[in-house]
Amino acid sequence: GTAALVAFYAPWCPHSQELMGDWSVLADQFVEEDGVVIGRIDATVDTKLADEHEVVGFPTIRWFLRGSGTSVLYTGSTAPEDMTSFVATQLGLQKTFRRPREVAIVLTEDTFDATVFNPWVTVLVYFHAPWCTDCRNFDHTFEKLAKIFESEDTVVLGKLDVAEARSVGEQYGISSFPTLKAFLANDAGVHTFREESTALESLVDFVNDLAGTSRNPDGSLSRNEGLLPEMAQVIQALDQSSLAKAQQIVSTLPEDKRSLGDVYLRVIKKVVAKGPDYVASEIHRLDAIIRSPNVSSQKKTDMMIRKNILRSLGVQATRDVAVGITGEPDTSI
Repeated sequence: GTAALVAFYAPWCPHSQELMGDWSVLADQFVEEDGVVIGRIDATVDTKLADEHEVVGFPTIRWFLRGSGTSVLYTGSTAPEDMTSFVATQLGLQKTFRRPREVAIVLTEDTFDATVFNPWVTVLVYFHAPWCTDCRNFDHTFEKLAKIFESEDTVVLGKLDVAEARSVGEQYGISSFPTLKAFLANDAGVHTFREESTALESLVDFVNDLAGTSRNPDGSLSRNEGLLPEMAQVIQALDQSSLAKAQQIVSTLPEDKRSLGDVYLRVIKKVVAKGPDYVASEIHRLDAIIRSPNVSSQKKTDMMIRKNILRSLGVQATRDVAVGITGEPDTSI
């Protein structure tokens, strides 16, 4: 029952390689509820399927009709905005093309040293070249990676065109593309990404390991991020006495943990006043706001930390208690 726009491609084909970057941009225009799949098939591997759909050149794009199993050849423009318009028209959707906002900073010979040798941050640099076909495929992945770490104060992602900054490329021995190097905070060294796979998951792990961050590939925080071990015993039983104990602990926290302690206090007060169902309902509302494209990355990070603190209270969050709850989250947390 789902429609699909599918690109049949060949990995060795330069036209296919050029399309793949735009294909990722196209896929990001649609959500599951739209009822469409933006897919791609390596026709050199799935040759039978390619033959069934009359693929004779690369790339070939076909529109699969909803519920029919049949497809028709797409002959329109391969600009992502035009393909978005085509899919939306076929499905009767109202879609405004959203051109991705570039998060990774553009480095030059003049700005390179000042950026990568900042003692307070870890900088991941993507060395690329305009003639590199693999770079065209990787561009979108790197932007996704930059978006994941956008609100991290200790991480910067930048990209350098070696054709425009030859001296930097020579200095760091850049001979193949794409190449990724991480310049660690406090001048602690330079690490090269050496995994064969440049899948987003591997890249996120690479940055987390070097920068000490706790991001997941979907941009969320790990479940333990923002939690205070000092509060573990207090939150096992939430009542007036535990609130008093929590206040005492927060008063002794170092300055860099005090703001998190204050969040704990406000959460505990709410749960004591409103009961355990408050935890599940507030998590449900926070989830809705975190998914919103109109909320800043920093605000989402703050909400994710609050969500982790709510989870740590040990109350099972279920959707049942959240039925009928709408609106903005309780921002007093």
